[in-house]
This record gives sequence, structure tokens and C-alpha cells, in this order.
Amino acid sequence: QKEIMVDINQAEAISFIDNAHSNGDTVNCKIPVATYDDNFYDSYSFDESDIGNVVEFDTNLRWVDISTYSVFQIMENRIDDAYYMNCDNVSFENIDIWSSDNGFNIDENIAYQYYTDLTEIAHNFGMDVGSFEIDYIDEFGSEADIYDLFDFILD
Repeated sequence: QKEIMVDINQAEAISFIDNAHSNGDTVNCKIPVATYDDNFYDSYSFDESDIGNVVEFDTNLRWVDISTYSVFQIMENRIDDAYYMNCDNVSFENIDIWSSDNGFNIDENIAYQYYTDLTEIAHNFGMDVGSFEIDYIDEFGSEADIYDLFDFILD
């Protein structure tokens, strides 16, 4: 049994997930939880006022205002989508908004509460939550808390 990582925005994600399950593999689905991408399937859902600065490490992405309810609903829907696509677990990506020039007043406390709430939603679906952005997690001011938040960390 292997653990497979799938981007939920891939056109062939569902068939890839089904194939992985037929092989007895576990599927971790990547969900960007703090960024906007013109090419993401739900990009039309964002209010322009919730879209912030360009992400330093990927100019195709822009930060979103994770303190708004509308952004939270979009990300909750992404977790719902992952569940209904039969993802076994989710991995949050692009989580380092608090340490970036995001265009909003997002600090560690806001980010921590936001990720806590999203993690609870995933857990309610029976999915574990992880992240593979260990470098950014290490920058979080309250390391013990952020490590406790995720069920797994991928390298």
C-alpha cells in the first residue's frame, strides 16, 4: 500500500483517486487553503476584495483574506469536494500567509484559528489533515501548537 498525493484541481483527479483506491493505496489530496489561482475550478467564487498580493514563490497565485467568512466558505467547499472525490486525507498547501506580504493584516493568531477551523471540518468528514510545507511551519511563532494541529507532516 502506498500513499498517493493528488491535486484536487487536476481534471483527471477522480479517476486517479479511484484507480489508487483499486490498488489499495491511500490518497492524500492537496488543497490550497490561503491562495487564489485564476485556473482553479472555483476561482469565480472569490470576491475581488478578498484577493490580495501576489505570492512570492509563485506569481500565478495571490493570497486571500482568510479572515473573511466568504473565503472560509470557499475553503470549506474545497474540503467537501475532497471528501466527495473520495480523498482519504487532505494536505493543506500555501499555508504561510502570516509570514508573507499578503495585502491583509493576517497574523499567526488569525492563521492558527483559520487552520484549526478547517482541520475540524476535515476531521468531521473522517479525514486526517497534514501539510508538506515544513519550512513554513517551523517559522510559525507557536511551533508546538501548529505541529499539534496537523495529523501528519510530509517532507
